[in-house]
Amino acid sequence: MDNFEITWQIQNFHFCWHKTGEWLESPLFKIDLSDKTFWRLQLYPRGEDDGEYISCYLFREEGGPEVVDFDFELFLNVGSLAISEMLLKKCSFKIHQREGHSRLASRCQIFAPKAAQTETFVVRFGCRIFNRERDDFENLYITMLTRIEIERFHGTEIFDDDKDFDPDCNKDIEVKPMLEDEPLMNINLSYVEESLVIKIRPVSCKNIKYAICKMTVIQNWGKESPIEYVRSWIGEIKTDIWRYRVLPPEAESSKQDCKTSTYKAFFLRYDFAFSTGEMVAKCGSEYYTYVTTQHFPLQQYFNGSIKIAKSAPTAMDSLEEVYRSRSFVDFDFKSETETFPAHKAILCARSPILKSIVNLNCIGAELIPLEDYIGKQLILFLYTDTVEFLSLWTAGELYSIAAFLKVELLKTKCRNFLRDKLDLHHVVEILRIVCSIEDFPLKSAVENFIVTHYDLVLHSINWETLRHEPELRREIILLKYKKQKTIQMVWR
Repeated sequence: MDNFEITWQIQNFHFCWHKTGEWLESPLFKIDLSDKTFWRLQLYPRGEDDGEYISCYLFREEGGPEVVDFDFELFLNVGSLAISEMLLKKCSFKIHQREGHSRLASRCQIFAPKAAQTETFVVRFGCRIFNRERDDFENLYITMLTRIEIERFHGTEIFDDDKDFDPDCNKDIEVKPMLEDEPLMNINLSYVEESLVIKIRPVSCKNIKYAICKMTVIQNWGKESPIEYVRSWIGEIKTDIWRYRVLPPEAESSKQDCKTSTYKAFFLRYDFAFSTGEMVAKCGSEYYTYVTTQHFPLQQYFNGSIKIAKSAPTAMDSLEEVYRSRSFVDFDFKSETETFPAHKAILCARSPILKSIVNLNCIGAELIPLEDYIGKQLILFLYTDTVEFLSLWTAGELYSIAAFLKVELLKTKCRNFLRDKLDLHHVVEILRIVCSIEDFPLKSAVENFIVTHYDLVLHSINWETLRHEPELRREIILLKYKKQKTIQMVWR
């Protein structure tokens, strides 16, 4: 058996819905290609028996010999931050046996880092397995992915008319998916006794496992910071009422003794996101979708009512808000199965290729076949200069499309990420990417790394995984002669 490390990435972890005692399972994997034993990782988002902790286990499925012996350790990361590790443990696994830790990390540790506050919250649970004989075997690495699918709807309502402040006037907002007859929920707005009253009423939410709705009230004439109200539900969505004091513009003007009249309005923005329990998993190059019927809550990491003081928004903040709100979009950027609304002005400003494609009579375009996730990350970068989550695969894909569209900043970001990842664990995968994207500075860095550490790199390669890639094997072997030539030149 080889030494082995497997990492399981769980995206949108904050939309888990498991109760205490319920767990997420990784895709099946093998530790030894020659063995018939299958394994899984199991993670309890709210603990096996204590909701304040996360429980993690390595579980043996059917197949293989009666007993499998090895040493292993577990680890748990949020983003690039190591949260917890279980010390090395010696174990003899029988079929259907599991080993791990019921309190590998507290939920406070998981949700405290900044990485937990991002829109795509990724938890990495992994296992390192060591050959007990400590034979001189190669190290094997594999990454699996489970993404909890979420849907999001948002919009903005403006109170800018005198009749909007009439107690008899109600505004109804339908939060409704396209092509659906019934809305998911109704949001009713009314103005009563100098207070904005917001009533959230569910309509067709029976398939929703976990949901969160955020309301933001902004007064453009007042000096107060925006007020945010956040409500979350686990399982059944129930009616909720929120009241927020908002003085009419006239009252505010008299209080502030304003001498000049300005446009008076306040804005209500809603953002409703939910999960139905559907998940997409990837192991190697295999994708599959599965749905679980379990109901399980996630830590309600939002407080019931949060008052946030914000500094004046920068231009980049404003662009990000435009990206999130999709206001005044006039162009559809298409991937394989999804359409991303965008603004022609932004696309033309960021890419000369897009500028040549977008014209006044054009409302949408599919430039080249793009996976949905890559298309989303590309549009996000064009607006914000950021990418939600970079991996070796996403960096390679984004580099290719950035090179085609001539988005130099994205090319540089991907190049720097891949260069920073250069080590014995990743060098072959990065070389595979470099061979397909024609980045000479990056290829030179990869070749120099391999030439400098050729013996170590050669020892770390699992040649079995490269049996269908003769060109990549040839590239690695040819670098040996480059190393020998370099040594000869030095001696001369």
